[in-house]
Amino acid sequence: MDNKKYLGKVVLMVKNKYIRILVFIALVSAIGFLAMNQEVWAGNFSSHTSQAGLANLTGVVWNDINRDGIHNGNEEGLPNVTVDLFDSDNTFVNTALTDTDGRYQFINLAPGEYYVAVLPPAGFVFSPQNQSGNESIDSDADILTGRTTPTTLTEGENFSQWDVGLFQPTTYPAGSDPGTVQPPPAEITVCAQGDYSVGGVSILNVNVLDSGYCLAANLWNHAFALGRIPDGAGRVQADLTFLRVFNQGEFVYELPSEDENDEKVKICYADLPNIEEQIYFYDFYGPRFGEQTAQPTWEPLVTTIEEGMVCATAQTSGAYAPIGK
Repeated sequence: MDNKKYLGKVVLMVKNKYIRILVFIALVSAIGFLAMNQEVWAGNFSSHTSQAGLANLTGVVWNDINRDGIHNGNEEGLPNVTVDLFDSDNTFVNTALTDTDGRYQFINLAPGEYYVAVLPPAGFVFSPQNQSGNESIDSDADILTGRTTPTTLTEGENFSQWDVGLFQPTTYPAGSDPGTVQPPPAEITVCAQGDYSVGGVSILNVNVLDSGYCLAANLWNHAFALGRIPDGAGRVQADLTFLRVFNQGEFVYELPSEDENDEKVKICYADLPNIEEQIYFYDFYGPRFGEQTAQPTWEPLVTTIEEGMVCATAQTSGAYAPIGK
């Protein structure tokens, strides 16, 4: 055999084998890279086995029709609800949307402490928290912040105990005849102009509401304000009104406004006799939106008296309260 031809064949075989080895190594590396960088997704929900040393976190957001904070068999999941994941330093980790059955998941997480925060769609509020001794059927989100209690995930753990109930409260116009309707609820959602009673305690006066915007308001016990009221301001005269602004279903910080004097939305309380009242604002949601870095404090708002009501203009999501002495 011609030595040159034989040597040429050997060299070609080595080259081909070498190329095959390189291709094989490249494929293995690519598969490993993809496995280590899986993204959170929604839809076609499936179970996952944690990679060695990593953990998974799953849950359900459901429509709590009877508002009892317990996931009953006839209550379906809510799709396309935003769920944010945070670590123990309150650092944002990732976000997910619930699938068609209301399920969400975060996979291949490093062991450590985490919590989730749910952003309810416009028109929905949070169900009562921890209403059952059974963690698999109760609602785990705080009714004001939408956050769950932090938990520590261990290596290889599949955690599935953070479920959240949401419901749509019925709205009642302010001034309705109490003999013909039930007492106005302490939680309302409105998407149109009008005056709305919040639990018969405060009035949400909506003069103008831009297209796509909705407001959710709920009462909270005045004890929340204890220890935060400025010296000499007096005391809280009624339950607080927590206001949340939504735009196209997304929880936002501010109402659209051309200038700070716009009176598109006002929070009003009854003008009590012999009490000098002023509406105060607590920037409860400011830290969440990066608008407040220090600990919020109660700040006085310009307050007017109109037809027996003390009112102040609301421009952001947060807490409002009548304080006086």
